[in-house]
Amino acid sequence: ENVVPLNMAAWNEDTFLELKRSRVSFTSRVVRSDSKSNVIARTLDSIVSTLNLKVDVIKIDVEGVEQVVLEGSIKVLSSCKKLLVEVHNLSEMPRLTSILNNSDFSVKTVRERWLLATRE
Repeated sequence: ENVVPLNMAAWNEDTFLELKRSRVSFTSRVVRSDSKSNVIARTLDSIVSTLNLKVDVIKIDVEGVEQVVLEGSIKVLSSCKKLLVEVHNLSEMPRLTSILNNSDFSVKTVRERWLLATRE
């Protein structure tokens, strides 16, 4: 009862995205799309507001678009107590840490690829 599964992507704006699969590897990427037949994307702020949720803990594992998701989570971050973010591009670690510090989190690196953000 405390988990709400949604068939949509987290993003920095409410939009539609298209999943582009690579022809040479098992990876994929997302691009903005005008077609409503593609993936619905919403900000975490929008999702939480629409569903009237109280969020204590967030886990983000979004295959390299961590900053994009955090940009759409400003209100949620202000009330969340803990956040765990898997960082796929380690060169983004300082930027993501800065975003979380600016939202009054204490941030530490866990197991090289994870940021654990907590608030007293």
